[in-house]
Amino acid sequence: MRLLVDSNIIFAALIRDSAVRHLFQHIDAELFMLSINLEEIQEHKSELLMKSRFSEGAFAVLLDTLASKCHILDDNVLLKKMDDAERIMDPIDPDDTPFIAAALAIGASIWSDDAHFKKQDEVRVFTTKELIAKLKM
Repeated sequence: MRLLVDSNIIFAALIRDSAVRHLFQHIDAELFMLSINLEEIQEHKSELLMKSRFSEGAFAVLLDTLASKCHILDDNVLLKKMDDAERIMDPIDPDDTPFIAAALAIGASIWSDDAHFKKQDEVRVFTTKELIAKLKM
């Protein structure tokens, strides 16, 4: 299974020791993230630190652990399918168009707990709950 991890999943794994973090660390799947995931984490770092109650050092260790589980996709990968992704996702949420483009380009499903991804039917989307049920974890 190939899964492109949405930012909300990474945020949830960083904030608390939960089913999301457990699944992220133990899933038997090929995980991918976009460079914009890392940019979003840096943009929201102070909020994530406050919510997680981690020191900067502990936060960095956890982020490195999570990122090491993923292949970071080069932005050029997105360009191959950006036109298709814009047609699919722009009317729903243009901020998430790059995730659709990447998923199409690498033949992956998306792991996200944002309901708006389910408003399209070109790319399969799994919520955390669906993945836990599917993988019987």
